Amino acid sequence: MIGMILAAGKGHRMKPITNKMPKALIQINNSSLIDLAIRKFKRFGIKKIIVNVSYLSEMIEAHIDQQYSNENIVILREDYPYGTGGALINAYPELNDQPFLLMNADVLSEIDLSKLPQGTNFAHLIATHNPDHNNNGDFSIDNDVVVINENQNDFTWSGISIINPKILIPHLGKGYPFDLWKDILIPLVDDKKITAHHDKEFWVDVGNSDRLALARKHFKEEN
Repeated sequence: MIGMILAAGKGHRMKPITNKMPKALIQINNSSLIDLAIRKFKRFGIKKIIVNVSYLSEMIEAHIDQQYSNENIVILREDYPYGTGGALINAYPELNDQPFLLMNADVLSEIDLSKLPQGTNFAHLIATHNPDHNNNGDFSIDNDVVVINENQNDFTWSGISIINPKILIPHLGKGYPFDLWKDILIPLVDDKKITAHHDKEFWVDVGNSDRLALARKHFKEEN
């Protein structure tokens, strides 16, 4: 299986740290976010990893070249952030016709990837608890099928999923930027084609300094 790590974001909410450093290189107890993502993929058995980069991309590229010169890691540079949907379209030529694993670089978790299905006809999402910054959630699950309620939803998308590249085909050639969730997945959710399961393990979206501190505390205590 191919894996893709989304690492092109500017990390506006992490300033001043990200004034001179891309978010993916922020350290969590002596390992960068991109390191932790790559290691998680490798433990899962991923043999080819795609990483999209944009903001301060040369720093991420240099890090990967230095640390993973013997690994099959493909770096895709974006002239500007293409959005999560645009990033996948840009990566399409590197994908085969089999479902691939997708993860945000700024997501840290103890989520067990082995609980993911071997494949999907469309997309399968891992749901997590609703954090304080997303109390209303993103979606609920009805018999493994993703549904979106008008007000309150039970779960938040963890940023980890299995994507069948065939769902990208209708969007090939679409202008950047655009969003994976809003522009690609929600129409499929409306057609009841997206599945999901809930994972109760530790999860944090490293989106600001408070959540960065939480991630560092958790992984320091774990080690």
